[in-house]
Amino acid sequence: LRGIKKMKWFRNMRIAAKLIIGFLIVALITGIVGGIGIFALRQVNNSYEESFTDVAAALEYTELISSSFQRMRMNLYGLVLAESQQDKGYFLERLDEFKGIIDENIAAYRELIADYDQELLVKETALIDGLQENLIIFGSKKTDVIDRYGMDPELQAEAFEQLRDGGELRALALTVD
Repeated sequence: LRGIKKMKWFRNMRIAAKLIIGFLIVALITGIVGGIGIFALRQVNNSYEESFTDVAAALEYTELISSSFQRMRMNLYGLVLAESQQDKGYFLERLDEFKGIIDENIAAYRELIADYDQELLVKETALIDGLQENLIIFGSKKTDVIDRYGMDPELQAEAFEQLRDGGELRALALTVD
């Protein structure tokens, strides 16, 4: 009964005032819900923006790894074809340059995915680990071919045996690809 007496002031109000108070309460609730919605949308937008930035960076790293590897392979052919020691030196420098680019971008890719839950990245981690292992094997064989055949123009045919279809270095390159 006391609660009913306390609400007497509301019953005594005119209908217009009651309607205005009701609309103000609804507007306040709508404003609160809208504010929460806008805040949540901004969080989602920031999350998508961060994800997009990370995906774009990952694509950039993988593209640089891939294109540098292909350029490394082409410079290996150039080294084998080169007649002069000066030209061979140029191709050796380029091979080292592309190896450096590959290593930098693998490290950058690993750094990028380090912030994520590693349980979700098992496949990506396995792929990058496999890539690095295959690059090490390829690099070892590449060095062997360069040391044995690549620096001597007289041994071009033997070097091409390693690089052609069915050659060991070509097979290793295809595993890296």
